This record gives sequence, structure tokens and C-alpha cells, in this order.
Amino acid sequence: MKRVPSAALGLIAAFGLMNFVSVGCGSEDAAIDETSDAGGGNEVVLDAIAPGSDSTVDSTQRSTSDAGVADAPVDAFVDAITDGGRDPDAQVCKLEAAACTKSTDCCSANCNALTLHCEKPIGSCKLAGIACAAGPDCCSSSCIGGVCSSKQCVADNAACGSNAECCGSSCAPDGLGGGKCAALNATCKTAGNPCGAASDCCSKACNNGVCTETSFCTQNGDVCSSSVQCCGGACTIAPGKTAGLCGITAATGAGGCDVAGTLCTSSGSSCGGNCCSRSCAPYGVTQTSVCQPASGCHVTGDLCRGDSDCCGWSGSPDPKKGFVTCRKDVSTQEFGLCDKGEACTEPGTICGKPAGGGVCNASNGCCDPVGYASNYCQNNPEKCCARDSLGVPRCTIKPLDCVGARPAAGTVCATSADCCGAPCVNNLCGAQGSCVPSGNGCTANADCCAGTTCAIPTGSTKGVCGGTTLADGGVSTTDGGGAVTTTDGGTAGDGGVCALYGQSCAQASDCCSKVPCTSGTCHFP
Repeated sequence: MKRVPSAALGLIAAFGLMNFVSVGCGSEDAAIDETSDAGGGNEVVLDAIAPGSDSTVDSTQRSTSDAGVADAPVDAFVDAITDGGRDPDAQVCKLEAAACTKSTDCCSANCNALTLHCEKPIGSCKLAGIACAAGPDCCSSSCIGGVCSSKQCVADNAACGSNAECCGSSCAPDGLGGGKCAALNATCKTAGNPCGAASDCCSKACNNGVCTETSFCTQNGDVCSSSVQCCGGACTIAPGKTAGLCGITAATGAGGCDVAGTLCTSSGSSCGGNCCSRSCAPYGVTQTSVCQPASGCHVTGDLCRGDSDCCGWSGSPDPKKGFVTCRKDVSTQEFGLCDKGEACTEPGTICGKPAGGGVCNASNGCCDPVGYASNYCQNNPEKCCARDSLGVPRCTIKPLDCVGARPAAGTVCATSADCCGAPCVNNLCGAQGSCVPSGNGCTANADCCAGTTCAIPTGSTKGVCGGTTLADGGVSTTDGGGAVTTTDGGTAGDGGVCALYGQSCAQASDCCSKVPCTSGTCHFP
């Protein structure tokens, strides 16, 4: 560890880099580590090591906006940790587009193994210098003094001096007078830990040497600090701790299938294996397949915040019975699961015999449209069941002929199936052949223009194209820095950004992750 005299600290203070706060049992001199990136020359982080303290020595130049984004760049903050398992001389993280050799080099924890350059974070983790509440909020899996650290968390069972250093946010006594990071999951490595293979990680993703997220939400069994981070809507945290493990929310009689965002292995199957949405496909530009969020309303068994998220709730467009609810075992639960309702299958629910053929493991009992004879849908299932923008069969509000006259913009809808594949946002169809531009509402990536993700709060049906999800479960129309962003979709055949799953395409090379172009959209036939 490097140490500089008090005179040097005075010089640093003179430049306005920091305000020191009193810490107990500290040294008169603070250990200062200056590291610059030889490749870019734009990274200098000073680490003030104060034994016995978790406090952060903050820059007087840094302020935090409502979105939780520090105004100062990553090289303007000071990361104060106790003496522990992290090497104080270790290089600080690198910004996007900087050269890297492993994912721990990058502030985003995402070093592209092919290009060897840092890329945007996978999922919604926060970069170094941004305000945080706990380690799982951060790409580095380390939240020091309320700010995401510029250095990767300390691995399970390695030496530590504070909870905040550890990937599992827990530094336990080692029996020898010191501490070691406690593992949260005894059967797999949680996010932030080093790995050698995907099977090492709870997320089943070893991204160039570090366990990372593979989806827009955290997998069951992986580390979390709040339920909004979890695909299953439940983060179980032990008393007195700041981090726990993700699981499925309690909803007796409403579960059984895999909710949106969960890892799946039946990519390309016409019925999506065990996914509630019946769609298993690559997330973003990765080769990892997850259960895709359903277009429009949420289907039976999928995560919800309230009744209005579910297909066929009492206030949905043209409900037949209106008995579908967001089932929660305890009313105070933040999340629940959409139940099956009663009687016939409501508009938006998965069905088995869509027009054009293909049979899924689902009921063909779509509710009869208003004004039609009893058992009309039972006798003419292909008239009441159409494919949405992901190719998934969904019950429609009324019979459709997507070969002939298609619904006009402004037509009431429950899903994109009611719009013959056009976006269905706020229960109204968009124009045929249209896409939703950045900054506007969406329900799935398929609604947005090519290369732009739909940022959707956990369990909700209301997202924003090109926006970003927030720690409190909300969604912002910007990336926190004032600009609406798009996904780095890689390169399509014509040199442009590739289309994500469900987005429009003209040929296979337009689609990300080697997904075929089927009937004008990127999805498996």
C-alpha cells in the first residue's frame, strides 16, 4: 500500500478533489493510490484507505441528481474502504470503449471477449461513481459509502475488512482475528465473483472471467438488494444484512411456468418450453436465451404488480368475465403472479391454434367476442387466436384476418396480436409497419425501433424505448445523463444496428444473435 505525507494531502485538498471527514482509529496520513489508464489517459482514482471505516471521502465537485447519477466523471471520486482483500494498487475500472483483457477491467463488468473492449453493462447495474444502496446495485458489486466502487468486489472466502467490499456484501470473522467474505449461495457463485466457466455462476454466465447478469433481471439464486431486481419478484435478505438471494414471489395456485427474464433452454421452440410467455430467445445481443416478456398484457403465471398488468383483468379492453387478478399470498407483497381467472380464456392469454397453423400446449377456449354466437371460438379457434410480434399465439379481442384488412392505428388492443403484429401500447394499435421511437412507451423490445431496448420496470407492462430502469422500480426516459440511448446492437449485414428479438427485419442478417427473419420480424418460426 502506498502512503504519502500530510503535506501531499494538503496539496490534494487545494485542488478541490476531496473533503476529509473524521474517522475513528485512523492514521494521520491516508493511503493514496493514483492509477492512470495508459491506454486512454483519462482515468485517475484516489483511494483513501481508512482502517476501521466504511465512510466515503467525497469530492466537493460531485453532486447527485434525482436519477442517482453523479455529475462528476469516474476519475473525480474517492473510494474509501478498510484494509481488506482488495489490492490497493489494483487498477481502477475502465470506461466504455477502452481496451480490456477481462470483464473485471471494466466499470460495466462487461469486456467483449471478441473485441477486447469494454461495453455497456448487461442488465441495469450502475457504473462507478453513481449513488447506490448496496453492492448488488453496482456493476462492480461493491457499494462503498453510498457510491458504486471503481474496483471489483472481493470474492467469496477472500480476506476483507468491511461488508461493502464483498461480492456477497458480508465480511465475516475468519477465526484468526481478521475477516473473510461470506458466500451467499453455497452451490454457485453470485454476481461479481471470478469464474472459469458458466456452470460456476448462479446466473449461468461467466463473462470473460466474472459472473454477470444474463438478462434484464437477476436470476433465482443470485445476489440482490431489493425485489425489483429479481426476475421472480422476491429478494430474501437475512436480518441485519443488505443483500440476499432472488426467488419467486409467493402466489399460491398461480405459478408453475418460468416468468419473463428467466433463463431457458428451448430457444427456437415454437412454444417456448416452460416460459409463461411461450417465447424463449436470446436477450439483447447475447447468445443467452431467456423467457421473453410478452407483448402487451402479462399472461397466466407471469410476474405482475397489480391486476391491471394481467390479461383479462376487470378493467382490460372488452373483458369477457374480468376475473383475472394479480395473485399475492400476502396483500403487502410488492409482486404477484397473474392467475388463470375463470371460465373462458381472456383476450391476450396464450392460445393453442393460431391462424396459419402451429399448436402450443395451451387451451383453445378463447372467450367468444361480443356479438358472436356461443362457442364461436371453440368451433373456429383460428379466428380468435393470432400470433403477436414475437410469434406467440394469443387470444384476440375480436376475430381477425391479418391477410386481408389489418387493424388501423388507434384500434383497441390487448396485445400486438390484436394489431396483426403492429405495436400495442396503452391498449391502442400503432400504424402497420411502424415502430416506437426512443423516449416513447412500450411493452416489449418488439415494440421499439431496431436496436432500441424497451426498459420495463419489474412486473409492469409500461416501459420506455431507450430508457433506463431505476432502483426504486421506476423507469426514466433517459440514461441519467440527459440522453435517450439505444442498445449497441452490433453490426447487421448493411453495417447498421441489428434488430433485437421481435423487431422488424428484411433479411436474416438484420437480426441480432443469429435469429432468423420470419415474416418481417426477428423471431423463431
